[in-house]
Amino acid sequence: MPGVALTVVVCPACYTAESLARDIRRGRYAYTPAGAYKARTEPVDNGTAVLVWYDPAS
Repeated sequence: MPGVALTVVVCPACYTAESLARDIRRGRYAYTPAGAYKARTEPVDNGTAVLVWYDPAS
């Protein structure tokens, strides 16, 4: 669903979540091609969530 942000994981450490979000933006794992997916982090009660959404305009 383009443009809909989904939480893909909650990491206990913020630096792990930031690293994963950066990898997703660069097209690593199943998030290809590079730049097609946007990712950001957000603090939650039990750690840091990684939110990802598909951006077809990229």
